[in-house]
Amino acid sequence: MTQEQLRKKLERQFKKYPDCVFPEDVSKMLRLGINTVYHMLKGNLISCYLVTNKYHVAKQDVIDFVLASGYTECISPTDQRKEIQKYCAKPRTASEISSILGISNQYCRKVLLAPMCREKMLESYVSSGNDRYKGVVLYQCKKQKSERGSQK
Repeated sequence: MTQEQLRKKLERQFKKYPDCVFPEDVSKMLRLGINTVYHMLKGNLISCYLVTNKYHVAKQDVIDFVLASGYTECISPTDQRKEIQKYCAKPRTASEISSILGISNQYCRKVLLAPMCREKMLESYVSSGNDRYKGVVLYQCKKQKSERGSQK
């Protein structure tokens, strides 16, 4: 996904928020805890203005932070799952999938891959072949079984 496509996607996703948001809104937008957001604001990771002891953040500054930092966890997991299904037609490792999506390995495994395996959207297995993946957990989309004999 290009930067411009990502910017448009984020603008659509954050459309419901006003142009000037508060730390609570930033917390919801980025799916982070409020204390983390305050640390980011105090550390000038996200541009903000302090007006009457209250932080004010431009929505565009939040989008710019996401684009500059590569922080893409704020993109909905549903969209990320669709991307995973697209790329997992052949077996992939969690690190390959996370690098394709531009997200952290831990987030990829815990938030996306594990639930997708539980919901039987993906299957995971340890490779036993003699290739470079020997002993590595691989993820692949489940093959759809054709239902024979169900028509009468």
